[in-house]
Amino acid sequence: MAGGNDSPSTITQTTKSEPNPAVQGFLDPYMGQALSVAMTPYQAYSGQQIAGFNPTQQAGFDMTTQNANQGQTAVNGAQSALSRILSGNGYTPGTNPMMGMNNPYLQQSIDAASGDVTRNYNNTVAPTTDATFARAGAFGGSAWQNAQSNNQHQLTTDLGNISNNARMADYTNQQQLQEANLNRQTQAAQTGVQQRLAAAGMIPGLNQAGYANASALLGIGATQQQQQQNELTQAYQNWLAQKQAPYQSLSTMQNAIGSIMGAGGTNTATAPNPNQSNPLATGLGMASSAAGLLGNLGSLGGLAGDGLGLSGIGIVPASLMAGIL
Repeated sequence: MAGGNDSPSTITQTTKSEPNPAVQGFLDPYMGQALSVAMTPYQAYSGQQIAGFNPTQQAGFDMTTQNANQGQTAVNGAQSALSRILSGNGYTPGTNPMMGMNNPYLQQSIDAASGDVTRNYNNTVAPTTDATFARAGAFGGSAWQNAQSNNQHQLTTDLGNISNNARMADYTNQQQLQEANLNRQTQAAQTGVQQRLAAAGMIPGLNQAGYANASALLGIGATQQQQQQNELTQAYQNWLAQKQAPYQSLSTMQNAIGSIMGAGGTNTATAPNPNQSNPLATGLGMASSAAGLLGNLGSLGGLAGDGLGLSGIGIVPASLMAGIL
């Protein structure tokens, strides 16, 4: 018997699964819609997506800019005033236009008072003195002359006192006017400084009030802008949902078809042939059996020692020996 085996070493098995008849009628429409969706070109959204600034916000921006410019102008003015105050060039009030001028009525007042004294001397003092000495028989004498001299000296003194007193009073008034003017200037300068400092201190509050109004406008505008943005976003979402509708329909059909049909198609697999024998293993088994048989025969009278061939006496079949050899 030959030692070969006619069985193939590998076998190939092909398994084919057909679509479920329940979904067979939906495959062509599904594939047609899938092709249509896949071939649809890109479509960009043409609507507005960002809400721009509205008129209310623009008014708030303008007010903020105007307030900033006006506030800076006020700040510059305050800084200039403070610089003048720090340098000693503060507020300078007006002066009394009559201060330092000659009193136009002073001489008239002196003349009037002097005229009264002179008339009194001429009309009363001198005639009385003459009459008194005449009655005494001493008119023209030394005593009369002394009396006349005294009267004239008194007249001169009185006239001088009138002028001096009037001019002293005028000088005193001038000093008082000067002092009053200095006090008024000092007080006015202090008042001016205080007013300017107070005005400078009010600038931030006034600016903040202006910014508060602008901020209110900006807040209202922001609310309006957010509402417009919400509407634009919703419009975009609606457009996007419309564009996604075919894909969602395809996904729904795919899930339904897949759950009914399962995996389809044809599978081919190659594997070793379990029915084929191994020639080497078979030969080794037969050799082992033959060796055991020879051992048994050797114990039967030493036939091997007689030089007889085992095959010659017919103990081992020739076919077996051929298989061994």
